[in-house]
Amino acid sequence: MIKEIKLSSLNNVIPKVNKKEPPRSVNNDLTPFFFTSMFIGSKNSGKSYGLVKMIKNYEEQPVKDSKGNILEIRTILFCPTGNSEANPIYTTLKSLDFSNDVILNYSDTKLIEKLNEIEKDKQDIEDYNKYVKAYKIFEKNENINLIDPEYLILLHEHELIMFLMLHLKYLKKLNQHQSRQN
Repeated sequence: MIKEIKLSSLNNVIPKVNKKEPPRSVNNDLTPFFFTSMFIGSKNSGKSYGLVKMIKNYEEQPVKDSKGNILEIRTILFCPTGNSEANPIYTTLKSLDFSNDVILNYSDTKLIEKLNEIEKDKQDIEDYNKYVKAYKIFEKNENINLIDPEYLILLHEHELIMFLMLHLKYLKKLNQHQSRQN
């Protein structure tokens, strides 16, 4: 038998943290992300049907992040019958890209490759969001010296900054020209 004893000399207060809520469907009866499911049963017992029905519920009732943004669902299927004509139920999934995300022969190597691909996609999205932030900061500032050099480097790497600077000079000259005419 386990006996619990409170140690009075220790602070047992749980610290408050601002924990970000995981993505979840607008239907609160669906499990919040992230979770793992396993469908086990004999042949023709409805494993594929149960899986597809669960995924379709997420497709039909949008998943949102903690800020309320709707998130795109991506289904990746490791299944030896994923492309089988005897098992066409998977073709009903909008979130399943048959050319890239159906893996018929599982191996740890294939799983790691897919996880690395997902990590790269995530990094690309983070880089894009950082670029958008840098662009918005650039757009709001008339004095380029007030912009964080890291953002300027990022914009320069994508060759946008030179175009925008030339465009700004053009607009200023155009504005000056129009002012002189008035």
